[in-house]
Order: sequence, then C-alpha cells, then structure tokens
Amino acid sequence: MYKLKSFINDNENIIVVSLVMLSIVSVIFFGTSKSSYDIKRTLRYSFTLQNKTNKVLNDVDFWVYAPVKQTSNQKTDTVTASHDYELTEDELGNQVLLFKIDQFAPYASKIIKLETKLHLSTKPINQAIQNKAVFLQAEKYVEVDNERIKQVGIDLKAADQLSSAQSVMNWVHKNIKYAGYIEKDRGALYALKSRLGDCTEYMYLFTAVMRSLGMPVRNIGGYVYSENTVLQRMQKMVM
Repeated sequence: MYKLKSFINDNENIIVVSLVMLSIVSVIFFGTSKSSYDIKRTLRYSFTLQNKTNKVLNDVDFWVYAPVKQTSNQKTDTVTASHDYELTEDELGNQVLLFKIDQFAPYASKIIKLETKLHLSTKPINQAIQNKAVFLQAEKYVEVDNERIKQVGIDLKAADQLSSAQSVMNWVHKNIKYAGYIEKDRGALYALKSRLGDCTEYMYLFTAVMRSLGMPVRNIGGYVYSENTVLQRMQKMVM
C-alpha cells in the first residue's frame, strides 16, 4: 500500500482527507503494439480540506496527483474537478493539480471532487521514452549504484529485456518475504539486505536491479479495480 501524497503549503492548520494507494507496480518500457486503449473507465475521488483554526487562512495552495497521463496499460483522457485548478506535469510524467484558495474561513470545510476518464488496455503497449535517463538513474529508495544491487543484476541478466525482467521479478518474489504493510518506505537496499518488505520494497528492488542493467523502468502506484469506482479514503494530518 502506498499513500497518495497531497501537498499543502506550510500551513499545519489544515486537515486533508487523502487517498490510499492500494497497489504498486513497476512498468518497464516494452510491450506490444497490437493492443489498443479500448476499455473505458471512470474514476471518482475527493478531498476534504478543513481549517481547524479561528483565523482566516490566506493564499492556501493544495497540490494533488492525478492519474498518470499515459502508461503501457492506461491513458488518461480528461480530468475534471469541482474547483478550478492549474495542471502541470513533472519529469516523471506525473500530472499534478494545483488548487488555489485565496481565503479559507475559520472552521470552514471545502470538498474538492475529481472525476477522471480513462482508457485501458489488457496488454502492454509500446511507449516512446521522452527522457530515458530519468528512468535509469539512482533516486531515493532506488540505489542503482550500490554494488550488491549491481551484482544481483549481473547474476540474473538474461538474453533479452523481457527475459531479464522475468528473471528479476521471479527472484524478488522468491527471495523477499512479505512483511505486511509498512507505513514508511524503506527502499531497494533495505529489501535486499533484510529480505523483507511490502509491495513498495518489492517495486523498489525490482526497479533498482533493472536500472542497474541499463533498462529503463519507472515506478507507478495505483488502484486495481475491474469496474468504474469511487475510491476509498483515509484521514491524515498534513503538516
């Protein structure tokens, strides 16, 4: 499980009801061009913001992720919201929505509702890589340059990308024991050393080993649902 990170400026007096990610997958950039995004789905979710103080809060910025614009199995068509927003996209392809609240009245609440139209594919579809280097480099929790991780990659490397991915996936599955949900991310190296982790550590370790072999991989957190749905949520204080 993974928490969808919502960002509010530096004001600790607002509570956000935030979403919880139910599954984590790693996506590698190969697939088939014979499929298409022909399955339509609608995703709805909301955030409740509360001013818990007796003061007016000015210039509040609320940042939240929307579904990724495109993956090998998913394509985002439209994102609509109950409030105006500014849409940006980071270097990893994440869509980020910025909601600006000029004045937030004392003890007031605001509910921001979102609806996303998606197109899904049952089989992976090839994607053009805009910035391959981003998906090869080391980053927090993905210790690509660690010698122990490199050695795992060397030991598991196969004749082609798909075979290597299957080899690494099988090794991670067999050698890392599921430890139940861990609230804080631990990373690839932790998983390799302790042989423990949750779905996030499985993902980080797979990604780190594959990147060490020069194969671009990106991490994706998301929900798995077979039909249109309204996502569940949990309450979490944002500091």
